[in-house]
Amino acid sequence: MIPAKQMAMHLRSWIFGPILAILAASAVAAAEPLPRRAYFGLSGEPDAASDGLRIIFVDPNATAGAAGFREDDILLSLNGDRVASMQDLIVLARMVRAGDDVQFTIKREGVETTLSAPTVERPREEADGVIVEYGAVDIANGRSRTVIYRPPGDGPFPALFYIQGFSCGSIDFGGASESTIRLFAEDVARAGFVVFRQEKHGVGDSVSETPCVDVDFKTEVDAFASGYAALQSNPYVDASNVFVFGHSLGGMIAPAFFDRHAPRGVIVYGSPTRRWFEYTIDVYEKQPALIGRNERSAKEKAKIAIPFLKDVMTTDLGWPEIEARHKEAIKRGVSAVEGRRILYRDFTFLRTLNQFDVAAAWRGFSGDALSVYGTYDIQVISEEEARRLLDLVGADGQGSAELLVLEKADHGLSRIELSFRDYALKVRKGEWTGADAAARYDGRIAAKTVEWMDAIRGTDSQSSRD
Repeated sequence: MIPAKQMAMHLRSWIFGPILAILAASAVAAAEPLPRRAYFGLSGEPDAASDGLRIIFVDPNATAGAAGFREDDILLSLNGDRVASMQDLIVLARMVRAGDDVQFTIKREGVETTLSAPTVERPREEADGVIVEYGAVDIANGRSRTVIYRPPGDGPFPALFYIQGFSCGSIDFGGASESTIRLFAEDVARAGFVVFRQEKHGVGDSVSETPCVDVDFKTEVDAFASGYAALQSNPYVDASNVFVFGHSLGGMIAPAFFDRHAPRGVIVYGSPTRRWFEYTIDVYEKQPALIGRNERSAKEKAKIAIPFLKDVMTTDLGWPEIEARHKEAIKRGVSAVEGRRILYRDFTFLRTLNQFDVAAAWRGFSGDALSVYGTYDIQVISEEEARRLLDLVGADGQGSAELLVLEKADHGLSRIELSFRDYALKVRKGEWTGADAAARYDGRIAAKTVEWMDAIRGTDSQSSRD
């Protein structure tokens, strides 16, 4: 039976859905397309003798190939701005859009010269058997890139809104090596669902007055809430059957917009179910033992890290005062502190994230939830974290939740054939790469997600796709 709150949302979707679809289609038609970022197709290493970047790879199909770059060229500047490292090039490249004319100053065999070309756009994602669409959604201080995988046909189709985790990395994998997130989207789309992904502020093709690294948690939640509304009003989406897959921190972002949207169901994978500081204490006190770190050094690190992060997350202290109180923690680089950024996010992101009472949000949820735990998920630390959701959802007697435990599944949607000890050692040494993860993509996660969504919808998984 659908709870009263959910039923009200479904009725509103049924009554107003067609109107919203027409308005959404008109808005899309009228809006200017979001330009694609440029693809340079260059990599290099610093050249101390020239204070430039010695080129070690040139993609002939990218901007570098069109401009005439050769290996061993030394790149000195891009559009007049000095380039001495790959990081310099990456920062400058972010300001260039596909089709822009660019000028490179290089040194070739000791002679300075200039190369120029219009930029080539970044490759787009493609997938057999599904349609891939690049779009955009308006957010409070800019526009965010969206990537949609959908079945062929007019629909309406049920949909899954994928929300990524903590980092400001791109979820647009065009031209990159295979990604488990991309493979997950393909599998779910082939099963008959629209799969919606959205970039964070200023990431990828997105444009924003404030970049992802500097926004607070509420601003990030608001952007995803706007994305959810856009997905629900899409002409080929069944607005009464929109689900959310919250991956890692995405499982906290989803309940943060329950006050505005009521998904048909929510799947959380590797997500904390407590306030962020409480979870962080376990990261410092319990996680080191999981990956075999030295117990003594782990305790020493926790001793200076936890008070530092407590001031960051649970007080109203400004950054200068925090910096003055915790010089040792900052000096030792706990949580990758750079300036006022911690783990590559402004410290206010952690503070506002901790202010969100995720447990209260789940207690008030009146829909269905699936809590997924991978037994090799080092980030979520224990099954207890995933199981706690079952006690929260339905605490008021309205919603319902169930637990799915997947043996040997890790945080990154991979299935690990190594022993836990060997896997943990690779992670600790930084030897577990994206290519390793993609090669071991765990298709069970998509299959179980689809099976659960079909059950909630009251359909037979196989017959619905015949």
